[in-house]
Amino acid sequence: MTRGLPCRKQRPPRKGESPTPGTKISDLKGTWTGTYGPFSQPAKLVIKNQQEKKFDGVLEQGSIRVAFSGSVRGAAVKMKQSAGSMEAPVRGPR
Repeated sequence: MTRGLPCRKQRPPRKGESPTPGTKISDLKGTWTGTYGPFSQPAKLVIKNQQEKKFDGVLEQGSIRVAFSGSVRGAAVKMKQSAGSMEAPVRGPR
């Protein structure tokens, strides 16, 4: 997914190496757009909260909304679905 903003490239930490003490974690909050899934369908990743290396938000793809949490370690970003987070719009009778 891309945010459409330029970013400064950094050398990722080498294996077994920690980021330099005092290294600032980028602000990831906001809406990121791109594609996701086996068919590369359009998707939006909305990062709502971030505290240091941990963040959470919602992945939106079509009518599906999935809550997630994630973390940043060096150049790696890990994300996982939050428990019981699938949401779909409720439709009334036609």
